[in-house]
Amino acid sequence: MSDSLKAAFDLKSYEAVLRAGLDGGYQFVSFGDIGKERADRSCLLRHDVDSELLGCGGMLDVEKSLGIKATYFLMTRSTAYNPFSVEGTAMVARMLRDGHSIGLHFMGERCEGKNADFVIEEVQRETRWLESEFGTRIEAVSFHQPTQAILDAQIAFPGLVNTYNAAQMSPYFYVSDTNMNWRHDHPLDIFERAIHPRLQLLIHPMWWTPQPLDMLDKWRKVLRDNRQAVVDHWQSRERTLANVKLIADDTAGPGQRA
Repeated sequence: MSDSLKAAFDLKSYEAVLRAGLDGGYQFVSFGDIGKERADRSCLLRHDVDSELLGCGGMLDVEKSLGIKATYFLMTRSTAYNPFSVEGTAMVARMLRDGHSIGLHFMGERCEGKNADFVIEEVQRETRWLESEFGTRIEAVSFHQPTQAILDAQIAFPGLVNTYNAAQMSPYFYVSDTNMNWRHDHPLDIFERAIHPRLQLLIHPMWWTPQPLDMLDKWRKVLRDNRQAVVDHWQSRERTLANVKLIADDTAGPGQRA
């Protein structure tokens, strides 16, 4: 595989990664399959959706074309998106319709200084929100920016897989595209050489754009697209905006334009 393809964070490269997994004999499984795998090689494909729920369409298209299933971890308290909005529920419905699973992406920073019982109660409550709204079973929780204390606690949640619980995840080697950097081997190498027969692959959708962009421009795109979604929502429903053509930057005040 070319070095340029391995260095790129775009949807073409993402497709190449997934194809390498299929060609390497990896079965893409869900978190509920841990311990029940039927193949020698398996991959837990995990997406932590931090700010870009409404921008997951391109990634869903790639996965559908290859028949690959993932788990999309969703926030319930994100400042950037609302999974229970009209647009959010439509995107989640598409994920489920395509055969993907959803999990809870819990904002661990909310629990600084709290004990494990508090965290368990909060996670269970937000899990029930997702299950009730979308009529699906939540099998796993991932933390967003957890404190070291949360990580060290190795919390076990009744009926849920904690993606940071070493006992639950020990068979699976963890690889992440955090901040567009691979902390271990590139997944293309892992798949092609079967370096790790059990792999948890964390892919953040916001880094994988139709065209290559640097990190700051990817952030600009996500924030601009989120603002445009708000503009489009209200322009289609509010008669005072019916005859006005707004763009996302119209909602940004002086010094606030991305």
